[in-house]
Amino acid sequence: SLSLSLSLSLSLSLSLSLSLSLSLSLSLSLSLSSSLSLSLSLSLSLSLSLSLSLPKGSSLSNQVHQTPADLYNNQGESAMMECSHSISSYNRILWYMQSNYREFVFLGYMIGTSGSPEAGFDIEGDASAGGTSTLTIKQLTPNSSAVYYCAASLHSASDLPLCSTKTSSLVYCRLITPVLTSHCI
Repeated sequence: SLSLSLSLSLSLSLSLSLSLSLSLSLSLSLSLSSSLSLSLSLSLSLSLSLSLSLPKGSSLSNQVHQTPADLYNNQGESAMMECSHSISSYNRILWYMQSNYREFVFLGYMIGTSGSPEAGFDIEGDASAGGTSTLTIKQLTPNSSAVYYCAASLHSASDLPLCSTKTSSLVYCRLITPVLTSHCI
């Protein structure tokens, strides 16, 4: 009998539980003569259950908005994106980026009107309901091409960051390559 249980929690906004149970029994029945017999029986049982649950606040995702959906800028330029929400009790916006389907990188946050960005970024605006938080990438590089996410949450000393995420912005950084031309006379 084999039993496997796996529990996974992602970003405090998604909880996934997977349970797998496998049972195998084998017996054989064989009669060789009137005095000798052997019995065989095979039974296989497989049970798989999957449950997905979202924490409180997850239904608020349609109240968080991020623009633009796509942004194309040149290397060396800056890029700006905005995040707003309409959840009256939330006063914090968090910003993340994900490039090439890798782990999320934290870029900074805003509580009320006070931004706290990581190096290379600016965060300004108002994280309260009805306000807008603006993330600025100061100088685009090829590594800036990524998907950018914002999340809204309640800020308090005893509160876990129950985030309500919405849409993302995809930023493309175009490389500017000099074009060489020659003329034959």
